[in-house]
Amino acid sequence: MPPGTRSQRAAEQDKAAGGRPARTVRLLDGRTATASIRLKRLPKSRRVYAYLRYSVAGRTRTKYVGDATADTREDALLEAWAHARRKGLLAEQE
Repeated sequence: MPPGTRSQRAAEQDKAAGGRPARTVRLLDGRTATASIRLKRLPKSRRVYAYLRYSVAGRTRTKYVGDATADTREDALLEAWAHARRKGLLAEQE
């Protein structure tokens, strides 16, 4: 988990996604959930992977977004949110 308080981590995600509404995923039943991006480096690997995470009925759902190839965490989050939008993983903004 990145350092900082919960609100600081949420603000980091909001900024990278383009605002809180841009972090919305639509669930199969029509409801929505607020997602975040998790950057993960596997043991013995140099590659960083980005995953879209959100909660449904108390269970965390995770979807692979792509490799995070940026040099900084901030840039990697920006890149990952852009990948998620291109893949159609996020609800359409109105």
